[in-house]
Amino acid sequence: VDNWSNNDGGGSSTSILKNSLVARNRASNFGGGVFGGSATSCTIHDNETLRDGGGTSFAALTNCIIHANIAPTGGFQLRTNNVYSGSATFCCSSPLLNGPGNIAADPQFLEDRVHLKPTSPCIAAGTNSVTSGFDCDGQAWTSTPSIGCDQWLPMPATALLRGPTPGTRN
Repeated sequence: VDNWSNNDGGGSSTSILKNSLVARNRASNFGGGVFGGSATSCTIHDNETLRDGGGTSFAALTNCIIHANIAPTGGFQLRTNNVYSGSATFCCSSPLLNGPGNIAADPQFLEDRVHLKPTSPCIAAGTNSVTSGFDCDGQAWTSTPSIGCDQWLPMPATALLRGPTPGTRN
């Protein structure tokens, strides 16, 4: 969060990202958030580049939300705000990305822009073939995971972190 690159990949360059938030990064060239490499179960939002791929450029994406990224429009070339080149499967971005399981919708974040509202189309919309470990809150992924870095559960993550209420059997 809040990084800057004088070249490619404001948040990450040719890395392997898993269960990560990539937000509010900037790059002078390609990929304001992510350049190259791969991202699995990540949320990539509010990144910016001066060239192409405000969110990602030349990356392999699976189970990711790529939303509200910025790349300038104009000149002789169409600028892409969210994704420029690369591959995407079971991702949420607008416009709709080519690839299986992708959706083009508002991910419906809570105010923190990480956690999903109960009405989010990203809930149970991912593929479990690539999920492992835990989400960004330390919660286990379900058998049909959410798209993004947060596994939506009906109980807020803060309630899980507090533990059981005294005098109850949780």
